[in-house]
Amino acid sequence: MTCSTEERYTSATVTSNLRVEADVIGPADVLICAGWSASRMGLALMRLHTKHDAATLTMVHEQAVAQAVMMGIERPHVVATAVIAWWVNRTCNKCHGLKFELILGTPSLSDKHCKTCRGTGEAKLPHGDAGRRLAGWMDECKSRAVDSIKRRLRPW
Repeated sequence: MTCSTEERYTSATVTSNLRVEADVIGPADVLICAGWSASRMGLALMRLHTKHDAATLTMVHEQAVAQAVMMGIERPHVVATAVIAWWVNRTCNKCHGLKFELILGTPSLSDKHCKTCRGTGEAKLPHGDAGRRLAGWMDECKSRAVDSIKRRLRPW
């Protein structure tokens, strides 16, 4: 089974084996490639998905607020906070990401899509267009970091 670049990065951040070996791509190689990435925000967002430390969250929030200000979004602190919370956990609270309604009194799902998320399994993105623009920027930052790691690992 092949791991995605994001999964390899996440795994590398918690490994105890940081040996660098010739002709073998290991966790240390992934971290070295990540260190070369120009997208610090993208790397922070990848860490935020797995490791909710205060320093990373603070950095992400500060950068998201700054970006919201640059985008002309009203109440940038409020929008950034809500979008980051959604971005970290997009799961619909009603169906818990299962996409279908639960049949009352049973552990089974019905064939009816969840009314809250309309069968997507995801919570509604907060703050409409402003939230969509900020979340899109966050996705782009993460994508740039992943692409940078991938590009540097490709020669192997």
